[in-house]
Amino acid sequence: MVLGIRLDNTQEILAFKLTSGESEAAVTPILNDLYRRGLEGKNPKIVASDGAEGIKAAIETVYPYAKWQLCSTHKMRNLCSNIEQKKKHRKEMLNGASLIYESATRKEAVIKSGSFCSKWESVERKAVKNFRKDFSRTLTFYEYAEDRRFVSTANRLERDLEEIRRRIKTQGYFKNERSVDLWVYGILKYPERIKEPEGLLLSATEEETKELEGVWIKEECLSWMMKRTLHRWSN
Repeated sequence: MVLGIRLDNTQEILAFKLTSGESEAAVTPILNDLYRRGLEGKNPKIVASDGAEGIKAAIETVYPYAKWQLCSTHKMRNLCSNIEQKKKHRKEMLNGASLIYESATRKEAVIKSGSFCSKWESVERKAVKNFRKDFSRTLTFYEYAEDRRFVSTANRLERDLEEIRRRIKTQGYFKNERSVDLWVYGILKYPERIKEPEGLLLSATEEETKELEGVWIKEECLSWMMKRTLHRWSN
């Protein structure tokens, strides 16, 4: 799934696709599709993702001029998972690490990181080693000070994906990939009502809303809606 953030901090899902994983071969077609639909290489300024090598490679191939931001939320999760004495150290370490990303400047963040690592290295060597790895790539967002709270993490996408997983459990079975696409699009856009082209329905009763039942989108309307989204981003 790809989330776009404009300079005015408005956000919109640009693309989603069912894939077999996060390999370069799986991710590159998604980015190529965005490029063909108008999101050309000169436009993206910064791309945030987790540290998956396939995603990084795909970004470098399709958008080589965009700067890469390693998701700070994933960095914090990895730190937590590598803390060995969790009951004793987890809360204090996570609080200390979070303060690093609240720094006013990149220089301040680097200084705080050095102090943090020096404090914990002797008792949580594995966690500190993990935190140091690619730490500088989590600070790219400081080059975009006015927007940094939006571009420092890919956590917004994580929330959307979790919501999708939660709501499609009620469906249980999809007859084909197209059916999945329609459901995911409905979840992402619901409860908005889009009235054009004529015949498009994206609504449900209050009771149906709870389980996302009764949400229907004409298949011929799906490509129109996604083209409309990219038109706004390419102009």
